[in-house]
Amino acid sequence: MGWADHVITGVRYSDDRSHITHLETRPAGSAAIGTPEERTRATVVRMIQSGSTFATAYMRGRWVRGADVLVVTIGGEKYLRTDLNEKRADNLGELPELASRLDARRW
Repeated sequence: MGWADHVITGVRYSDDRSHITHLETRPAGSAAIGTPEERTRATVVRMIQSGSTFATAYMRGRWVRGADVLVVTIGGEKYLRTDLNEKRADNLGELPELASRLDARRW
């Protein structure tokens, strides 16, 4: 597979929906996508800044690779984005929204 070290397969937004608070991530091994883990936005930002690679992935009967995920700094604030747009917001495309807590059984 080798898309990235991890894939992001879902997101959870703040109560006011202004930003992502948690992400469903999965290890992306050479042959398969692993078991989901819930990580905070800050943890994913730190992991990317420390050299881990992330991409989005979507279930379409099988896992389909989305886009690379980058940390973009705008006005001193760090955002998770799949583009280099200067908009002050996280943007990871159309990933499914997580319930209030990660439910690994949903896959």
